[in-house]
Amino acid sequence: MGQSGDGQTKAASRRRAAALAQPGRIATPDLAAWLLARKVNRIAGFLPLASEVDVRPTLTTLARAGVHIALPRMRDNTLDFVISDLPDFSDTARLTHFRKSELGTLEPHRGNTISSNDCDAILLPALACDYSGSRLGRGGGYYDRALAQLPDEVILIAVVHDSQLWAAGEVPVQNHDVRVHAVATPTALVFTEHGEGVINRER
Repeated sequence: MGQSGDGQTKAASRRRAAALAQPGRIATPDLAAWLLARKVNRIAGFLPLASEVDVRPTLTTLARAGVHIALPRMRDNTLDFVISDLPDFSDTARLTHFRKSELGTLEPHRGNTISSNDCDAILLPALACDYSGSRLGRGGGYYDRALAQLPDEVILIAVVHDSQLWAAGEVPVQNHDVRVHAVATPTALVFTEHGEGVINRER
């Protein structure tokens, strides 16, 4: 069976976004600084693929400041989040309790799990995002399913390369797609149209 029109549009956007990746780039230090300024206690992050922006320095900075870091694990066609006690997320020698998922990402195979609702913020990998907050994932729908009922108080921050942050409306969306409040790139932390009201809210 062929793809629907929406599916074809997303597939074309994924090809465009993948061609724009610049391996080796690190997420802006403004990301960790902003999260620490908000006094976050617990966030969910991820261990990036080689083509993705590296958020491991961000996670290490937060962990050393006492923030609890959870990492995603694929379970039953969705995700759960496992608390990690890693002091340095760039030290691959310490990843003894991690394994590769079917998507090729490293994920913890043991540890205490938490609900996404228990996080103050969640960092999401993405192929592209736009200024409206629409996020283009790899097509598995894992984050969309895991975060579908998330309260707006949990800040969602997608992480992409600068060239993968597009004008509002450029990322194709469907009804089930979860929008993000902010986008982190190697050079900037940008707040989306979707996140404007939440980001400025008094905590």
